[in-house]
Parts: sequence; C-alpha cells; structure tokens
Amino acid sequence: MTSEEVIAALASSLDSGLASTEAEARLAKFGKNRLEISKKITIWHRLLNQFKELMIIILIVASILAFFMGETIDASIILFIVILNAIIGVFQEYKAEKAVEALKKIMSLQATVIRDGTESIIDAENLVPGDILVLEEGAKIPADVRIIESAMLRVDEAILTGESVPRSKSENVIKDEEVALADRNNMLFTGTTISSGRCKAIVLETGMKTEFGKIAGLTTQINEDKSPLQKELDHVGKFIAKLALGICLFVFIMGIFEGRNMFEMFIFAISLGVAAVPEGLPATMTISLALGVQRMAKRRAIIRRLASVETLGSTTIICTDKTGTLTKNEMTVKKLYVSGKVVDVEGEGYDPSGKFLHNNNVFSDPTMIGLLRNGLLCNNACLKKEDQRWSIVGDPTEGALLVSAGKAGLNNKSEHDNYKRIFEMPFSSERMIMITIHRSASGKLKEKSSLLAYMKGAPDMVLDKCSLIEINGKIKKLTLKDKKNFKRISLSMSNDALRILGFAYKQLKGAEAKNYQKLKESGFIFQGLQGMIDPPRLEVKEAVAKCRAAGIKIFVITGDNGLTAKAIAKQIGIATDLTKIITGLELDRISDAQLINELKEEVIFARVTAEHKMRIVSAIKKQGFIVAVTGDGVNDAPALKKADIGVAMGITGTDVSKEASQMVLTDDSFATIVNAIEEGRTIYSNITKFIKYMFSSNLGEVIAILIAMLLLPGTLIVSAIAILWVNLGTDVLPALALGLEPVEKGIMNKPPRNPKERLINSKNVLDWLVTGFIIGAGTVLIYLLNITDPTKAMTMAFTLLVFYQLANVFNCRNDSKSLFELKPFSNKYLILAVLISALLQIAVVNVEFMQRIFRTTSLSSSDWLMIIIFSLSIIFYEEINKLLIRLRNNKKETASQYSMN
Repeated sequence: MTSEEVIAALASSLDSGLASTEAEARLAKFGKNRLEISKKITIWHRLLNQFKELMIIILIVASILAFFMGETIDASIILFIVILNAIIGVFQEYKAEKAVEALKKIMSLQATVIRDGTESIIDAENLVPGDILVLEEGAKIPADVRIIESAMLRVDEAILTGESVPRSKSENVIKDEEVALADRNNMLFTGTTISSGRCKAIVLETGMKTEFGKIAGLTTQINEDKSPLQKELDHVGKFIAKLALGICLFVFIMGIFEGRNMFEMFIFAISLGVAAVPEGLPATMTISLALGVQRMAKRRAIIRRLASVETLGSTTIICTDKTGTLTKNEMTVKKLYVSGKVVDVEGEGYDPSGKFLHNNNVFSDPTMIGLLRNGLLCNNACLKKEDQRWSIVGDPTEGALLVSAGKAGLNNKSEHDNYKRIFEMPFSSERMIMITIHRSASGKLKEKSSLLAYMKGAPDMVLDKCSLIEINGKIKKLTLKDKKNFKRISLSMSNDALRILGFAYKQLKGAEAKNYQKLKESGFIFQGLQGMIDPPRLEVKEAVAKCRAAGIKIFVITGDNGLTAKAIAKQIGIATDLTKIITGLELDRISDAQLINELKEEVIFARVTAEHKMRIVSAIKKQGFIVAVTGDGVNDAPALKKADIGVAMGITGTDVSKEASQMVLTDDSFATIVNAIEEGRTIYSNITKFIKYMFSSNLGEVIAILIAMLLLPGTLIVSAIAILWVNLGTDVLPALALGLEPVEKGIMNKPPRNPKERLINSKNVLDWLVTGFIIGAGTVLIYLLNITDPTKAMTMAFTLLVFYQLANVFNCRNDSKSLFELKPFSNKYLILAVLISALLQIAVVNVEFMQRIFRTTSLSSSDWLMIIIFSLSIIFYEEINKLLIRLRNNKKETASQYSMN
C-alpha cells in the first residue's frame, strides 16, 4: 500500500494525527503498548520444585517408613539431607537470577507523536495504531510502524534480525508478496534504533502484536524440557525404586517360607530396602553441580540452572548466531585497493592501531593517505575511548573508516580543523553516495577560493561520476579498462564478504566553488576502494577446531546475509565452498522431513526469523541430539528457550535473550562455550564415577546382609544406624571429592556421549554387583571369623564396610587406567576426604559416647591390620579387571588398524 492508503486505512492524518478522544478509545480497545511479562517464580515455588525428582520422593518415603518403624534418628537424618539438598538448589538458582537481571520492559520509552495537530511527547506505552510518530537520529523505535516520509534514513536492526550493518529505509511501496522481515524496508520495528536520518511514521502494531511482542510470546509459550541429567536421574530413581522393592519382596517372602513372624519380617524387609537407597546421592549430586557452577563462573560463564551444567557436556550440536557471537560486532576495514595495489589492513575492532601491508611489506603513498582522509572527512560518526575501550557513535560503517584513517596517523580533530565542512549532500538509498564539501583552513589548496568535494558510496555509482584517477599521487585519465579493473577487484572483495565503498574527490574552482550547493556530480578523481567486514573474534577459530575434535557439529543461524555468513564461517573453519545456504523464505517452502534431511549436510541458515530458528532447533531435537543455541538478540530468545541449553551473551545480549537462556557468557566469547562444554563433560564423567562408587558400595552392604541371612538366619551383622552412618557419614565426603576430579586428558578429543546412553545399564549393574559381592562376602567372612564375640564381630563388619568403600573410591577415579598410572595427589581433596572419613570411623570405634550410639567396641592393632588387608582386596580385583579391559581395547584397536590397512 502507498503511504496515503495506509493513513486512510487507519483513519489517521499526516498533519493532525489522531484526536485525543480517538486515541483514548483505541487505547481501551488495543491495550497498553507493553509486553505481558509472565509472573516471576517465587522462592517457595522454587523450593517446591526441588521435591519433584523421583530420587527425592524415594528418600522422603524411606524417611517416613523409618519414622513409623521407630528409627527416628535415621528418619531425621534422611529428611535433613533432603532439605539441605533443596536449599542448595534454591540458593544456586537465586544467585544465578541475581547475576542475570530479570526481563526488563524494553518499551519504557517516550515518543514524539502528533495528536490534535500538535507535536507532543508521551509515554510509549500509550501509543495506539494510527498514531503519527516523528523519529530522529538515535531514537529507539517504540512500536511497529510504517514509514510515511523519510530523509536519509538508516536503521540498526541487529537486535531483531541479527544483521550487523544498518539498513537504508524509505516509504517506497514493496510489491513482492513474500518479503523476509529483514527486507521490509518501509517498516520500522520495536526495539530497533535509527542510526542516521529522520522520518515520520504511522503506528501499525503495539504491545504483544509487534514483532518483538510475538517473539516474547513465543518465548513464554515454550515449556522447558528436562535436562539430560534430570531425565537420567529419573531413570536412576526408577532403578533404585525397583531394586529396593525387589529386595523387600525377596526378603519378606524368604522370611515367610522360613516360618518367621510376618510383621517382624515386613519391618526387616523395609529396613533392608531403605539400606539399598543411596541417601547421600542427591546431596552429592547437587553439591558437585554447585561446585561446577562456581568453577564455570571463574571461566566467565554464569549457569542459571544447576542441571544445565551437565547438559553442556552432552552437547552434540551447537546452533550459533553470527553477529556478536562469532564476530566482534565491530565493522573493520580489512583491505584497500589503491594505486593498483591490494593493501591488507591489520588491527582488530575499533582500536585505531595497525599497519598497512602490501605483499607483507609496510605500504603507504600519497593516494592512500588521500583515500583515508576522504573516509575521515566524508563522515558523520565519532570515535571515542572510554575505560581503555574504543567505541564509535554513529553508523558502524563510518566508524570503520575513522579507524582506518587513525591507523595511518590521521587525527580526526586536526583534519576537520584543517578542512572545515561547509556543506553536505547526505547518503540516500536512491543515489547510493554521500558528498561533503570542505574549505581548507591552512591554505593547502592551490587557489584560496577553491573548495574540496569528497565523495564516498557504492563503487559503481562513484566510478560513474569520475573521469580521472589518482595513482601514486599522480592524476591520470580514467579509462574503460581502469573501470573494468576496479569492478573486477570490487567483485573479488565482495566474494570475500567485504562491504565495499568507493572514494573520489574533486577541487571546486571559480563558478563551481561559488555555486557548490548545486554541485555537478561529474568530473571527480577516483582514489580507490575500502573493504570492511564485521570480523570473527580472534579466539573463535581455535574454539571451532576444538568442537570439531570433540565431535560437535556447528550450524550458523543468522538474520544476516547468507554470503556474508558463509565467508565468516569459512574463515573460522565451520564452512567450505560446498556449504549450502538456506534462507528463511526457502525454509518456509520445505517440509520438516526435508529440513531434517538438509541438517545431515553442512548448511548455513540466513535471513531467518525467530520462528525459523525455533523450527530448526525443534528439528534437531526430534532426531535425539542435544542442542546448544547461542544468541544475543530478541530474535534468538525462543530458540534459546527451546534448546537443551540456551547460551546468551552477557555484554551485547538483550534482557529477553538472557531471561530465555540457561547460561550467560560474561565475555560474549564463543570460546567460553567450548570451555563450558569441557567443564560439563568433566562434571558428567565425575558424576558417573561417584554413581559407580555409591551403587557398588551400597550393593555391597545389601549383599552382606542377604548372605548373612542365608548363612546366619535371624542375624543382622550390621545395625540400621551403622548402614545409615556408612551411607551419609563416610560415603559423602569421598563421593564429593570424586566430583572434583581434574579434567581427564583428551576429554575434548572424544565424541559426545550418546544421548541414549544410560548411567545405569546392564554392563554397569553387572560390574557393580561383582564389586558388591566382593564387599559383601568379605564383610560376612570377617564377621564369621569373630563370631564368638558378637559385639566385636559387628564392629569388625561395620568398620570393614567403611574401609572397603574408602578403598573402592580410588578404583572409581578411572574406568580403565590403573590406579598406579594416575597421579596420586592430582586430587588432593580425595586424599583429604578419605583421611577424614577414616578418622571418623576410628572415632566411632574408640570414642566412648559414640560406642554407645553405634554399639561398637575398641579393636586391637591386629584387628585393624586384618581390616586393611581385607579392604585392599577390592583394589586388587579392580586392577585385574582394568588390565583385562585395556587388553581388550588394545586388541580392538589393532584389529581396526589391520582392517583399515
């Protein structure tokens, strides 16, 4: 529709806007122009959420049963552990929420609006469809609006579309039926910012109906899935429930067949079932994850949900945004073409330091200096330094030109003092050029009455206005061959995703100098080209290589141009020449089955909307992959929330993206994601270690009691409180220490774990049962050897159980490496934990008041020696087992190499 048709359709007026009464009526109809933010989760709600896990429910049931059986101490301790676990979880989430501010109202702005024929400033939340807005440079757009009138309008839409370069906008009609969001050049969207120019616009949509609001709505509608770890713990909980129930039934039925009292056997069976439950597991898991969160915070990653720590370690695919994530979000001049030479420009970002190199030699000539001076003077941006950080105010493209001039030693202030600007013909999307006219203040021009006109813009448009060319400071006629050569070079630079600007100047004399406001756009002297790009971060290439080695696939999903994204992806090792580009419009035309097929290849998604990103993430998850999504803009928020792990940028990220994420990077670096993945893998590896430790140890306790029941009917070789002490007293510290095992060498050279792989599988259970049988059999044997003194026999069995487990913890440090291959003091916490647990058990055996509680007696030195020898047998067994595993693995590797040869 034309501007006039839009105004008529909304019953408004360009000159007088809406009447106040009509605006009030529409406000009542359409509502306030603000986001409907969902209610924040209260502390009490967070606390209740901690009790929803199956493992916790099992422990609560166990404590209730223990209470009714009269074991009030056991019941109290279990409940204490459950509550402690919940408090740790809530505290960690609360801390993370404080680190990442809650979702803010982005629309808390003011707007200049025409109502009743008068311009006035109102709160943006009171805008309604049909309001006429007056928007100037630097203004943040408060609603979705259609442009009615404009002048040199350029808008930064990176927050919404991900495009790094401000786009030219105008009121011109768009005739295409299908137009991507980023290509709707007669529309301005909520939250974006006017980089330059001005306009009048009419409000079309407000609040939740804006593009911003739709994205916020999508984000709030998405229910977060359980993390892989939470799903796995549910599986563990079910296993424990089945194991405990199976043991209870077996013992109860066996007792009935032996003719024992049914009620007594029921109580005994329940006691044994409770003993099978590793009470310390949830607390150990939570503390281990919390410690991991602290370590990750030191590596500049804030984790907002504890379970998300491990999810990173399971990641198989990363979907990354381009602008600000892979790149610096700072336009930088990388190449010049001047005096027939391609010149490389060193330096990063907006720091005006770096060399100009041709064939690796420092280069400079008068034409290059003139070209850079042109870029500095024909420019409205400003370069500034605050807190040791360089930044620009204004258009990023113009900022890049200031930086390149600064690298040549040209000072912005002195150059503007020497060449005073007296006139400007602003850039427009139709003319594609900008011209400024300057008067020399230092007599540098040959004629005092002469002026200098500087031109920059699209290379073709600039070339068409030139008849001369400057080479090495000398002016020559611009030939057709020269023009073809410049167009060839321009195309070559464009293929490297560089944004190209051409530069020219001319000296105005006589009548032309007097009538400079009616400048003839011809007879200019062509100087050369500057090519710029938003460059990749320095550390990203190495991070991508680590992901490749770790078997993690990377997809670039951006709102920016596909060729630009592909060029950046090629530089950092994500893409090749064969990588396919799929646009948002193409995505709309393919089915989900076709999309899944495309995801099997190397592909870049460009010009996509928030809905497209979410669809891609959903397609990846449907295939069973664990997907991490990175992003910083509003357009990234739904995909961040849909992902298994959403990673938002802490510096450039919007509040919406942070709120939707599970992790926030405080340095915005892609490399920090890789560090976090390494940390996540280590945490998962350590979780498997202490689960192995706890289950094999607990099964040892259960097997000991079952064997004793068969051999010594009616005899309980270890008391219930002793079992609880083993599970909560001496188990927890070593298990926690296992959670602090250092990173295993080569952990990032392994493929991600299979998402379908279970922590508890038949192989693991069989290994645990064998270990448990050795512990159980040894415990019964030491009891039988001392059976003449029942108190001493129980003390020996009880203490051996503890020492078996303290020895077993060293077996769990690695699945295949010998204990003697590992550095003994690489985990000092483990040594300390074992010493403390051993000392606690010695106190239980020797301190009088503890003897009364645990019904123990003092032991002789020979008794202690026997306990130590028995406990070391578990290490002997595990060393033989690991040797066999290594021999099998070596045999497989040899066979694999032989088949390849």
